[in-house]
Formats: sequence, C-alpha cells, structure tokens
Amino acid sequence: MKLKNVLYLLLFPVLFLGLLSWFSGGSPGGKTGSPGDGANCTQCHSGTAQEITGWITTNIPSSGYTPGETYTITASGTHSGVVKFGFEATSENTSSTKKGSFVITDALQTKLTNNDNAVTHTSNGTAPTGDSKTWTFDWIAPDAGTGNITFFSAFNATNGNGNTQGDFVYLTNATVIENVEADTDLTINFSGMTPHIGQMLEIRLINKYDLSEFARKKIDAIPSAEFNVSFEDIIDGSSYFVEFYADHNNNGMYDIPPADHSWRLEADNINGGDEINFNHNTNFLDIGWKHLLIFNLQGMDPHEGQLMEVRLRDITLTYEETLRTRIEVIPSANFSIEMPGLAPNHSYNLEFYADLNGNGVFDPIPTDHAWLIKTGAVNGDMSIDFTHNTNFENLNWTYQLTLDLNNMNPHLGQSINIRVIEQETGMEVSRYIRNIDLANIGVFLPKLSIGKEYYIDFYADHNGNGIYDIPPTDHAWQLTTDEITGNTSLSFTHNTDFVDIDWRYMTTLHVQEMHPHIGQLFELRVYNEQTFEELGMITVESLELAEYFVNIPGAEIGENYNIDFYADFNENGIYDSPPTDHAWRINIADLQGDTLSPFTHNTNFTDIMWPVSIDENDGFALQVLIYPNPFSAQFNLSVSENDAKPTALKIYNIAGKLVKSIPMFNNNIVIETNTLRSGIYHIMVNFEDNTYKAITAIKK
Repeated sequence: MKLKNVLYLLLFPVLFLGLLSWFSGGSPGGKTGSPGDGANCTQCHSGTAQEITGWITTNIPSSGYTPGETYTITASGTHSGVVKFGFEATSENTSSTKKGSFVITDALQTKLTNNDNAVTHTSNGTAPTGDSKTWTFDWIAPDAGTGNITFFSAFNATNGNGNTQGDFVYLTNATVIENVEADTDLTINFSGMTPHIGQMLEIRLINKYDLSEFARKKIDAIPSAEFNVSFEDIIDGSSYFVEFYADHNNNGMYDIPPADHSWRLEADNINGGDEINFNHNTNFLDIGWKHLLIFNLQGMDPHEGQLMEVRLRDITLTYEETLRTRIEVIPSANFSIEMPGLAPNHSYNLEFYADLNGNGVFDPIPTDHAWLIKTGAVNGDMSIDFTHNTNFENLNWTYQLTLDLNNMNPHLGQSINIRVIEQETGMEVSRYIRNIDLANIGVFLPKLSIGKEYYIDFYADHNGNGIYDIPPTDHAWQLTTDEITGNTSLSFTHNTDFVDIDWRYMTTLHVQEMHPHIGQLFELRVYNEQTFEELGMITVESLELAEYFVNIPGAEIGENYNIDFYADFNENGIYDSPPTDHAWRINIADLQGDTLSPFTHNTNFTDIMWPVSIDENDGFALQVLIYPNPFSAQFNLSVSENDAKPTALKIYNIAGKLVKSIPMFNNNIVIETNTLRSGIYHIMVNFEDNTYKAITAIKK
C-alpha cells in the first residue's frame, strides 16, 4: 500500500503539468461564469474572480441585433506583467439558455468549445501584446423573439510559473437587445357589413395636417360581415381621416350616398398597433372620393438624375391646379408615379417637365423638356402610359407656396380662409378654405409666378358666422413673400397682431349641358350692377367640356352683381347679339358670401352687350388704338375724342386674369409692359358712361 501511494505521489505532478498544458490550448468549456455554466477559471486556478466591465464588446447597434444577422464580437483583456492570456466566451438569453451561433474567423488564435456553444483561445492565441490581448470572432443572431442576449466571458491572466498560483481571473459580460420592429400598423375592424358582402370597398387615410392622401387600399369583394384592413408605416402621433365606401350600386366607382354607402372616421394621435372599430350604420357622408392616377413613364434615359415636376389641372374647374408632385431625382428610365386626385366625371391636363438644365425651375422649351397629356373624363382609377418623345409643350408653369400654420389651438373646429394676392396688380391668384382640424396644419397654394411678390391674406372665422368680420370679431393676418424664385414656404405662429384684410368673396358659375357649344369661344365676366366695376373676366378659346365651373373672386358683401357669359355660336371670334351668339345673364342680389350659381343650357338668351373688340385696321373711325402691336417694352394707347371720357385702363391675360390696372386722365398714354410676359392680352378701356371698349394685343 505504501508503494502504491508513493507511485500516486510521483504521478500527480506529471498529471498536473499535463492539465496545465491542455488548458493553455483552450478552455475545456463551461468556465465563462455565466448562469448557465455555473463555473469559471477559478475552478482550476487560484484566486478570486474579479468583476470588470468593457472587456467584451460587439458591433451590434444600440437598436439591437437583427435575427439571422452576423456580428463581430471582441474579447480584450489587460493585466500588468501578464505572460499568457486565456479566455472563454458564450451567449445566453434571460433563461440562461445558450442562444446564437459562433463562427471562428481567426482559427490560429480561437476555436469553438463546450459543444460549439462557446469560443476559447488556442495554444497560439495566448501571447499578449505588452500587457493586453484581443480576440475576435463572429456571432450569428438567434431567431426572432429570443429577446435580450448577454455575452459572458472569463479571462485568465497567468504569470507562466507552471502552476496555478499567482494567476488572475476576470469576469465580464455585455447585454444586447433584440431589434424588434415597432408595430406600425393601423387596423380598422369592420363589423355588421352584411348588406355589402360581395361588394367592392375602397378605403384611404387622409393626413389631417395637410389633407394629403397617406395611403389607400381596395377590396374587390367584401368577404364577410366582419373583416379588417390594415395600413402600414403609420407615423407615431399622427392624425388621419379614415374615408371609405361600399360600392352599393356595383358600378365600380364612387357615387354620392345613398347610391353608394360611405363614411368618415377620425383617428387622432395614432401609434403603431392601434385599432379602430367600425360597426355598419346608415350615417352616410359624401366623402368626395378621389380616384387614383397611375402615371407610367418609359424611355426617360435622357433625364435620369434630373428634377421632375408633375401637376394635374382640372379642365372642369377652368384649369385649376388640384395636385402636384415633385421628384427630386428621376430614378431610372422606367418608373411610375401615383397621383390620388381625380374627381369623378372631371377631365384633366396632366402637365410635367424634366429640368434639363438643372437650375431647379421650369424654363421654356427646349431649355427644359415639357409635355401635356389630356386624361379625358374620369370614371374610376386611371392608368396613363407615356414614352419619352420630343413633342414638347411650352407650359405656363407656376409655382407652389407651402404655408405652415402653427399653434392654431384657439381656432380648432373653425374654418381658415386663405388667399394669395399679387402685390403689383392686386390680382388674386389662389385661395384655399379648410377646417382647422389640428393645432398645426399645412396648406398648399399654387399659381405663383417667378419674379412676383405676394400678400398672403388669411382669417379664422372666430365667430363662426361663415363670413369675414373685421378683427377682433374674426382673427385675420397678412404675410408677404419675397420675390418668387420657385416653390417656396412660409411659416406662421398664431399671434394677436390682427390685420383688417378687406376680404372679398368668390363668385362661381356652374355651367352644364353646354354640348351645342363644344369647340366654340366662351367668355364670362362678373361686374357690379351699380358701379359697373368688373371683378374679372374668363376667356376659354375653345370650350372642351359640356360642364364647367368658373370662379371669379372679388365680390363684396351686400352688393349686386351680374354674371354675363356667351358662346360664340357663329364662330366669328367676337360677340354678336342673340340668337347669332348665345348669351345669358345671372344676377346675384345682396351678396352674402361665396356664391355658387348653377346654370343649365337653355334658349332664354339675353343681349349682354359684351364689350366689343376693335381692330385698328377696321375702316371706321377708331375709338381705341394701340401701337405698336405687337409690342415689347411698352405701347401707346390712343382713345378718339368723344362725349364719354376714359377713366381706367385694364389689361387681362389670355386666361382672363387682370394683370394691370391704372387710371386714365387723358386720351393718350404710354404703358410700360416690362412686367408682362410674352403672350396675348385683352386691353380694356373704361369710360365714364359705364361703357367699355377693348382690343387684343400681343406682347413679343
């Protein structure tokens, strides 16, 4: 027995040295100090393990790891006078279960251990650089839903004396989170939809901030009484109108209730994951559904990387701009644009240009390349295909003002009325009316021209009577723009610096069933019945549609106005008394705000005594003479002597908008026209007997 004990004692140092040699080639595994391992290097080496931070790091972002992605893990230790360094690292979830997969990227210095659930050093990977040693390896993140992961590592700094004495053990860990994508869905839960099973349903989100469409979806056939629709990428804290309709009459497009059944919900301060419940009811609402235009462009190689702007002008609304989009960089030769802004039965001009010279604004062709496409009457969603060509159109491009209104809390639920006035001429070019649904709202105002300066007049209907009242009854303000150089923005924060903006009202004529006059000249003007002051005139060279809306601003409360209009039935280019031409008059007595006058074509003609255009080459004595014509920087205006004296000169552009107005004190004046663009103008002279004479002139 004694001999056997002696042999054991002789063999023990040899066995111990063998174990030291084995561990210098890597940990046997399970020695990281993690909860799952329950052990560390002190099981074999003397001393007490010391906790330390920052010795294990990763390139996993602060937002967390993405399941399945590969990341780099770095283990790095420092100890004064170290001779050899060793380590083992592992990864565990909150339940102390090994998660993720390790990948060796430096086989000379690292290897897998503990059934491949950990990484340790090799015999070639123990030599420090100075007092430090660093190892790197990769880690493949585990499946989604794993949650937080902690990397545990034990480091052994040895003195190389061949035994376990004098070594130092350090324990460190680092926790990372899982990158869980936030739920960005807004879900609308429908119930009780039995009356509409099998019918089409369309639904859209309207951003309350600027009333732009955020997204839309379509269900070809409602599947059951209960179903849901989800919208993705909701921005936390945003507010929306949720508009939808069931195609109750099954004609494939929206019709005003009760033909179709439509509703509007409000979704305020929505966060991802929110839900809205809707139970079928008969509280229908006309939501003014707009159809979607999908614009497919092909062969745009010459313009890749250039700016592009696209706008829709509603022919039915006398070419009012209703929607525009701006593409900062044309992405490829073939791409598509979605424009959700088509009103049923309306017709549009689709106008667009590529900024060929790269100056950020539209320039007449061929400097920039521009095109025009007519949509025809809208009867549902529409797709238009365009292939690049050189059939350019010289568009009368204008620019857009974005007005941000902030802290409008005192006026929540009230209407905001906005108009844009050209400073030089006093002519209104744009207006907008909406309800103040949020404290901060945005408004888009089109039709600004390069080089012009504008007043922005706006008021909140504080007393809620539907018309403008001088402050402080209503709250009104005026802003000014700098000289327009392109699309521009203004910001306004609510204050009590009110201004009397002398608000004027809009006169709208809705003409219908004008089929007998398609292709003919159509002119309209609105004037004060007592003073004969003309608010404005619209000229449509060739009537394209049987239905039109014509807007003329400038009317005042309590005044009486005539709307005179005619169609050039004999097509001789001038007005002739009925029945040669067809003419009508609508009277508005005691105006009380914005007015809409419906008109359906009839034969109850009226001689409206339209101002006659005078050609200077006519053989009779001239009353009005313009020379030279065409003109450039200026023209001379001469009015023949007669009993009625001239009182004012007004110049209208081809669209019938007043662009210049000056008083006349004698029969011969010189008019500076540097501010006028090239084009056709109607020059009208007002006389003291309330008559008018006009002539057409051309600016070169």
